[in-house]
Amino acid sequence: NKLFPVGVNLVKTANGLFTQCKNGETGCGGGAVPGNYIGCVGNNELIGTALLAGVDFVHGRAELRLLLKSKHWGQGYGREAATVLLGHAFGELGLRRIEAETPPANATSLKALEALGFKREGYLRQRWLVRGETQDSVMLGLLASDFVPAR
Repeated sequence: NKLFPVGVNLVKTANGLFTQCKNGETGCGGGAVPGNYIGCVGNNELIGTALLAGVDFVHGRAELRLLLKSKHWGQGYGREAATVLLGHAFGELGLRRIEAETPPANATSLKALEALGFKREGYLRQRWLVRGETQDSVMLGLLASDFVPAR
Protein backbone atom coordinates (compact mmCIF):
# COMPACT_ATOMS: atom_id res chain seq x y z
CA ASN A 1 0.00 0.00 0.00
CA LYS A 2 1.10 3.53 -0.77
CA LEU A 3 -0.27 5.58 2.11
CA PHE A 4 0.86 9.14 2.71
CA PRO A 5 -0.59 12.52 3.70
CA VAL A 6 -1.18 15.25 1.14
CA GLY A 7 -2.12 18.65 2.52
CA VAL A 8 -2.31 22.38 2.17
CA ASN A 9 -1.42 24.73 5.00
CA LEU A 10 -3.63 27.77 4.61
CA VAL A 11 -2.02 31.18 4.71
CA LYS A 12 -4.18 34.30 4.76
CA THR A 13 -3.48 36.76 1.97
CA ALA A 14 -4.68 40.27 1.24
CA ASN A 15 -7.29 39.02 -1.23
CA GLY A 16 -8.22 35.88 0.72
CA LEU A 17 -6.52 33.50 -1.69
CA PHE A 18 -3.58 31.21 -1.18
CA THR A 19 -1.14 29.57 -3.53
CA GLN A 20 0.34 26.11 -3.56
CA CYS A 21 4.03 25.42 -3.74
CA LYS A 22 6.01 22.28 -3.30
CA ASN A 23 7.94 21.76 -0.10
CA GLY A 24 11.22 23.64 -0.19
CA GLU A 25 10.33 26.04 -3.01
CA THR A 26 11.57 29.60 -2.62
CA GLY A 27 9.06 31.65 -0.66
CA CYS A 28 7.40 28.78 1.19
CA GLY A 29 7.09 29.11 4.95
CA GLY A 30 8.27 26.45 7.37
CA GLY A 31 6.26 23.55 8.69
CA ALA A 32 5.76 21.67 5.43
CA VAL A 33 5.91 17.91 5.43
CA PRO A 34 7.70 16.43 2.40
CA GLY A 35 5.08 15.49 -0.17
CA ASN A 36 2.63 18.10 1.16
CA TYR A 37 1.75 21.45 -0.33
CA ILE A 38 1.68 24.66 1.66
CA GLY A 39 0.19 28.08 1.03
CA CYS A 40 2.82 30.78 1.24
CA VAL A 41 1.93 34.31 0.24
CA GLY A 42 1.11 37.54 2.05
CA ASN A 43 2.20 37.81 5.66
CA ASN A 44 2.56 34.01 6.12
CA GLU A 45 0.01 33.91 8.95
CA LEU A 46 -0.92 30.27 9.41
CA ILE A 47 -4.71 30.16 9.65
CA GLY A 48 -5.36 26.43 9.50
CA THR A 49 -4.63 23.09 7.96
CA ALA A 50 -6.33 21.13 5.20
CA LEU A 51 -5.17 17.58 4.73
CA LEU A 52 -5.92 14.41 2.79
CA ALA A 53 -5.13 11.73 5.36
CA GLY A 54 -4.86 7.99 4.90
CA VAL A 55 -4.52 8.23 1.13
CA ASP A 56 -5.04 4.66 -0.09
CA PHE A 57 -4.38 4.09 -3.79
CA VAL A 58 -5.39 0.43 -3.63
CA HIS A 59 -8.93 1.31 -2.59
CA GLY A 60 -8.95 4.79 -4.15
CA ARG A 61 -9.91 6.69 -1.01
CA ALA A 62 -8.73 9.25 1.53
CA GLU A 63 -10.05 11.34 4.41
CA LEU A 64 -10.48 15.12 4.23
CA ARG A 65 -9.41 16.87 7.42
CA LEU A 66 -9.85 20.63 7.69
CA LEU A 67 -9.18 22.85 10.68
CA LEU A 68 -9.28 26.66 10.73
CA LYS A 69 -8.59 29.08 13.57
CA SER A 70 -11.99 30.36 14.70
CA LYS A 71 -11.26 34.00 13.80
CA HIS A 72 -11.09 32.90 10.14
CA TRP A 73 -14.39 30.97 10.04
CA GLY A 74 -17.04 32.06 7.55
CA GLN A 75 -14.62 33.74 5.14
CA GLY A 76 -14.47 31.01 2.49
CA TYR A 77 -10.97 29.77 3.30
CA GLY A 78 -12.14 26.27 4.22
CA ARG A 79 -14.20 25.91 1.06
CA GLU A 80 -11.31 27.16 -1.06
CA ALA A 81 -8.82 24.75 0.52
CA ALA A 82 -11.23 21.82 0.35
CA THR A 83 -11.92 22.54 -3.31
CA VAL A 84 -8.17 22.56 -4.07
CA LEU A 85 -7.65 19.29 -2.20
CA LEU A 86 -10.68 17.60 -3.76
CA GLY A 87 -9.52 18.61 -7.23
CA HIS A 88 -6.08 17.20 -6.43
CA ALA A 89 -7.56 14.00 -4.96
CA PHE A 90 -9.89 13.27 -7.87
CA GLY A 91 -7.54 14.65 -10.54
CA GLU A 92 -3.83 14.08 -10.03
CA LEU A 93 -4.19 11.32 -7.43
CA GLY A 94 -7.01 9.55 -9.27
CA LEU A 95 -8.97 8.72 -6.12
CA ARG A 96 -12.65 7.75 -6.35
CA ARG A 97 -13.85 8.55 -2.82
CA ILE A 98 -13.17 11.12 -0.09
CA GLU A 99 -14.56 10.79 3.42
CA ALA A 100 -15.04 13.41 6.13
CA GLU A 101 -16.47 13.46 9.62
CA THR A 102 -17.68 16.12 12.01
CA PRO A 103 -19.52 16.30 15.33
CA PRO A 104 -23.31 16.36 14.81
CA ALA A 105 -23.56 19.64 16.73
CA ASN A 106 -21.27 21.38 14.19
CA ALA A 107 -24.05 22.50 11.83
CA THR A 108 -21.73 24.93 10.03
CA SER A 109 -19.27 22.18 9.13
CA LEU A 110 -22.07 19.85 8.01
CA LYS A 111 -23.53 22.58 5.80
CA ALA A 112 -20.12 23.40 4.31
CA LEU A 113 -19.34 19.75 3.53
CA GLU A 114 -22.77 19.23 1.98
CA ALA A 115 -22.28 22.38 -0.13
CA LEU A 116 -19.14 20.72 -1.53
CA GLY A 117 -21.23 17.69 -2.52
CA PHE A 118 -20.63 15.39 0.46
CA LYS A 119 -23.51 13.10 1.46
CA ARG A 120 -24.27 11.95 5.01
CA GLU A 121 -23.51 8.23 5.17
CA GLY A 122 -23.48 7.32 8.82
CA TYR A 123 -23.62 8.25 12.46
CA LEU A 124 -21.02 6.85 14.84
CA ARG A 125 -21.99 6.95 18.49
CA GLN A 126 -19.31 7.65 21.08
CA ARG A 127 -16.65 7.82 18.36
CA TRP A 128 -14.20 10.12 20.16
CA LEU A 129 -13.19 10.99 23.70
CA VAL A 130 -12.93 14.80 23.86
CA ARG A 131 -11.93 16.46 27.14
CA GLY A 132 -13.08 13.41 29.08
CA GLU A 133 -16.48 13.09 27.36
CA THR A 134 -17.51 10.83 24.51
CA GLN A 135 -18.52 12.55 21.28
CA ASP A 136 -20.55 11.23 18.36
CA SER A 137 -19.54 11.77 14.74
CA VAL A 138 -21.38 12.19 11.45
CA MET A 139 -19.64 10.44 8.55
CA LEU A 140 -19.88 11.95 5.06
CA GLY A 141 -18.60 10.82 1.69
CA LEU A 142 -17.98 12.33 -1.74
CA LEU A 143 -17.46 10.29 -4.91
CA ALA A 144 -15.36 11.53 -7.80
CA SER A 145 -18.40 11.07 -10.05
CA ASP A 146 -20.35 13.56 -7.86
CA PHE A 147 -17.60 16.18 -7.58
CA VAL A 148 -18.17 19.43 -9.45
CA PRO A 149 -14.91 21.42 -9.67
CA ALA A 150 -15.09 25.15 -8.90
CA ARG A 151 -15.20 27.41 -11.92
